[in-house]
Amino acid sequence: MKTKLLFEHTLKRAKDGTISKVILWDDLIELINETGNFKKINGVMIDEESNVLTNDKIYEILYRNIKNLDNTNATHIVKRLLQSTENQDLKIDKKYIVLNNGKYNVYTGDFTEGKFISANKIPWDYESDADSELGKEIMNRYIGDNIGFDTQVFEATGLLMSQDKDYKLKKSIFANGDADYGKSFLFEDILAPAIGWENIGNIEFGEIDEQEIASMINKTAVYDSDMQKGMMSSKSISKFKKVVGDTRLKAKILYKDKFSFENYSTAWINCNGLPKIIDRGSGGSIETRIHVIQFTVNVKDKYNDPKISDKVEQKREEISKWIVKESLHALTNVLKRGKLTDTKESLKAKEMELVENDTVNRFLNIHEILGTHPIKLSDLYRAYEKSFTDYNYGDLKVGKNSFGRTLRDMSKTLGIKVFKSNGQIVIKKEIVEEI
Repeated sequence: MKTKLLFEHTLKRAKDGTISKVILWDDLIELINETGNFKKINGVMIDEESNVLTNDKIYEILYRNIKNLDNTNATHIVKRLLQSTENQDLKIDKKYIVLNNGKYNVYTGDFTEGKFISANKIPWDYESDADSELGKEIMNRYIGDNIGFDTQVFEATGLLMSQDKDYKLKKSIFANGDADYGKSFLFEDILAPAIGWENIGNIEFGEIDEQEIASMINKTAVYDSDMQKGMMSSKSISKFKKVVGDTRLKAKILYKDKFSFENYSTAWINCNGLPKIIDRGSGGSIETRIHVIQFTVNVKDKYNDPKISDKVEQKREEISKWIVKESLHALTNVLKRGKLTDTKESLKAKEMELVENDTVNRFLNIHEILGTHPIKLSDLYRAYEKSFTDYNYGDLKVGKNSFGRTLRDMSKTLGIKVFKSNGQIVIKKEIVEEI
């Protein structure tokens, strides 16, 4: 179907100006439905060539083909088109990843050629011998002494391409490293185009709301480009656990009622330091849901190449097909082993950044020392010191000054008040609504 011709034909039918704009747009929608062969598969708009039509893509087509189209009428067209197109529930076996030229069985590594319609299709052919010298060169820049980094990246990308939540071990991928270590470039310029941006939702995990959760519908991946360094509130952690888990999620689209949907996405989160986490659940279960890929090379400083983006774009198809091949093969290996690969650097970062900064939090939450009656900072710190002997915290103890600063920094998150009374620094728990 040539969308532009349809638009032009419909507009000519209203050339005398006697048809109102709203009627004209309804007429246009009717014509598209009659001749355009649009489908809605699992709630996702698909054109006759099985290409996913996101809302943004539909808007882009409208604005490109209809002169002087205002936002009100554009919104009306999109809304009516989505409402009037009948939905078809198509059950794709989740062990398959659908590509341009067929489907890949992630349990066996078998590939079946043919045309398949899916709400999530990787926009490239699967080629078992795909290769890219530029792709390898870029990946080698990141590895440095961090042996296994490339394996971690390919395994994670395989998860980000897949619908199956069962074998994802309820994991989220934390790409951790300093600001100039190329995390955004690797994901946005190399990995995401291979996965297909139409399969990726955007979310801010620091403060997750129901409208952001709605961006995860029919997505295999969600992306947070810059998780803020600092403390995650207990409310955020509770939602984070659900988002990276395998339960149905509640969401809300603007001006519509709340609804629930099956979540099968995996999260990729860029951060310049792992978040400081207070896990009020038993056993510190939040840690088991975080898989760290540690970035250790300052690629911006060591491999300064102002033309790298242009080079990548010129080799886009080659690089993407190579990424697809390596990621699918890595994913099948993950399923055989039953776990994702850790490197020495990623384990070190997870231990030091998640645990070291958490000893004060754990002490306060596990022992429930704080009440609504004030307690002296010096007395509280002595109890904290004693806990290292009684509860085997190891050698991760912080000093008294750091202990006090941590309490002040986390006062809002912990629901405590730090203040002076009779020349002494005291702490008490504030009465706050439980979240």
